Formats: sequence, C-alpha cells, structure tokens
Amino acid sequence: MKMINSLINIFWTIIGFLPVIYFWYTQLNTVALVIGLGISLVLATLPIRFFQIGLSRQNLEKMGVHLVGYMVQDGKFINRLARNKGINNKFVYLTKRESFNRRSVIYERYHLCCFFFFLISLLLALFAQRFILSACLLIANILYNILPVLLQQYYRSRVQNIIKSRPGNQWD
Repeated sequence: MKMINSLINIFWTIIGFLPVIYFWYTQLNTVALVIGLGISLVLATLPIRFFQIGLSRQNLEKMGVHLVGYMVQDGKFINRLARNKGINNKFVYLTKRESFNRRSVIYERYHLCCFFFFLISLLLALFAQRFILSACLLIANILYNILPVLLQQYYRSRVQNIIKSRPGNQWD
C-alpha cells in the first residue's frame, strides 16, 4: 500500500508543480522566486483559522469535496484496496483525535503555502500576459491546493460529527 500511496502522491505533485516549474524556469527571475517563496511561507504561518472557509460538511459534500478523497494518498481508493487484500487500513494514523487534527493541519498548511506560491506565480504570469500558462497555473492551484485544503476541512468536520454522535468513544 505504501508504494501505491507514494505513486499517488508523486502523480499529483508532478501534475500540480509542472506549470509552476515551467513558469519559473522560463521566467529566470531568481529575486522574484525568492520573494514569492518568502511571502508564501510567511502567509502559511498565519493561524489556520484565517483560512477556514466555514462551510458545513453538507455544503462541502454538495460541492463534491468528498469525491476528492478517492484520489488522494491514504484515501478511499487505498482503503478499499487494502480491505480487498485483508488489511484494515482505515484510520491507520487516527488513533487519537489530537494526532488526526495535527496531521490534518500539517497537510493544510503545506497546501496553503503552495496555494500562495502558485497564486503569486499566476499573478506574475498574468502580468507577463502569458494567458495559457496562467490558465494552467489556475487549474493546478485548484487541483493541487484548493481541493486538498477543502478536503482537510471536510475530514475535520466529519470527525467532529463522529465525536458528537458517539460520546465516550476512542476519539475522546
């Protein structure tokens, strides 16, 4: 399962970063690159509550965010594959609520940092009138950063609902 998880992770990383790498490779502006990375890192260190969209679990489901969970590392596809092989992989890292929340926030911060860097790249590409590349950067930002951030918020909301519905369970 670890190999498949790694392949899924590598696949999405390549898809997400390909237009960004292409932009900066053709841009050849090291100063802008360093400033963009610095701004992204600083913004990603802000408290996570600044970036909470505040949508309910039901609204996130209506948007289809839960479907993203099939195509990600440790997602529903991997869990289903593991169950077919007789491995109980569900919530493998989620022995305690705190460890789940901590892991979820780490994933969210990573994608927020990437979101800001992709956004800076997109704005610079628009400024340079590279409209096709700008569209590719926008799509990459949605797929690689916005959807995973929403997915982490969906997961945390879902876990909170489980906790509320089952007092005294393993999550407390």
